[in-house]
Amino acid sequence: KKATTKKIKRKKDPNAPKNKKTAYILYSTAIRSQLKEENPELSFGQLGKLIGQKYKQLSGEEKAKYEKMAAEDKLRYEREMKAYKNKAEAAAAAASAQADSDSDSL
Repeated sequence: KKATTKKIKRKKDPNAPKNKKTAYILYSTAIRSQLKEENPELSFGQLGKLIGQKYKQLSGEEKAKYEKMAAEDKLRYEREMKAYKNKAEAAAAAASAQADSDSDSL
């Protein structure tokens, strides 16, 4: 018998910025409701396949629109992540300084 080890899932910080979106995700978000109206009988998985097929059929010019949006979202994510990390480092430094001053007073 093989011993299985359970992987412990790290808790996500609710204050962390939302991850960046890809061109496909942005396209999917934009077109999903329209396709769902046109094809109400499709299941979630079937709708996903249809979106994937339509994305593959996009012209380079149409895809470029979503790729540009994805690049802008990537910049937004990097900006927010930098601010988030700076804030976390400042909080850690303040906590460390507080701990040092507490131990000095003993």
